[in-house]
Amino acid sequence: MIHLCTGITPNYLPRATPFLDSLVKHANIPVAAFAVDFGSPLYQLPCVMVDYAKCPLRLPKFMLQTGGFTHFVDWPDGDVVIFTDADAVLQRPFTDEEKQRFSSVWAGEFLVGYNMPNQAQTLAQEAPRLSPKMPVDEIETLWPGIRGMACRNFGFVVARMSAWRKLLAETIALESLCAFTFDNPARVQFMACYAIQRGGYVMSGLSPVTHAHGHCGLKDGLTKGEDGLWRQDGEVVAFAHAL
Repeated sequence: MIHLCTGITPNYLPRATPFLDSLVKHANIPVAAFAVDFGSPLYQLPCVMVDYAKCPLRLPKFMLQTGGFTHFVDWPDGDVVIFTDADAVLQRPFTDEEKQRFSSVWAGEFLVGYNMPNQAQTLAQEAPRLSPKMPVDEIETLWPGIRGMACRNFGFVVARMSAWRKLLAETIALESLCAFTFDNPARVQFMACYAIQRGGYVMSGLSPVTHAHGHCGLKDGLTKGEDGLWRQDGEVVAFAHAL
């Protein structure tokens, strides 16, 4: 089974509403909204109620992106979970080819798209962007191997539940070091990418037609049409994120 999931906090609900509306309109796989610290279900979508005080890893902005959501569901290890940010719009249903790729993810694999839109990026290159508390050479000592590790965007990630559970355990072990190293809340993405690659898992590329974002500028060929839809090289993007 595939689950399309996101996490929402009460203060973030106004910003997330366009995304939730788009899930109602376009989602063609089962959806679950993790409702963080809400007193009751938040929307016309299936919700998983989350008491964040019980989350085994409490991150900046009440994030669940490194697998914290796994603590609140009992889905089988073999289920596929797509966990996303909520500052986005689902512009269309997923194609059969996309769903087939999601279903084919193997137990040691994460599907994760680009961070920098038009160049390969390492975690060593990302480190200075995260309000570091020390020089980069010291960071490289604390986080060995980052010169050869990819940085990817964690706004749309596909993996098996078993992999998400493993990632949660790995990031629990790394969070104190991460907070010691960086001030920017985006450090969570750095930590997740590091944990995956250090742990021997694989970060496979995700098509920019499935997930496009504008956090670090626009990818070549990414345009917004007169109809308001974002397209990558002429194809309508599924998950249009921070655009």
